Amino acid sequence: MNKEEFYKKNDDKFLALGFEKDETDLFFAYFLHLIPADVREEYDLEDDDAAKLLIGDTGLNKGFCIYTGSHFIWLTCGTPEEAIELTKQITAFEEC
Repeated sequence: MNKEEFYKKNDDKFLALGFEKDETDLFFAYFLHLIPADVREEYDLEDDDAAKLLIGDTGLNKGFCIYTGSHFIWLTCGTPEEAIELTKQITAFEEC
């Protein structure tokens, strides 16, 4: 399934949950910011450096992952709702 077909099949569900389309990324179709906009702005975080929940396929891994700004953490969640619930258990993203 190509990205356009994936969007056609999944837009209603993902967009209703707060995900945004990523039409430029080759590997990921949707993303959900895990750090609120006001916090990203306050700490001057670029979008590429702020944690996000992603769904996509890199060829090596497929499904949901959390991007921390420097790492991808792949999840075993089967639905976007499960992935969102898991992210609610995370209290912070901090660099060493």
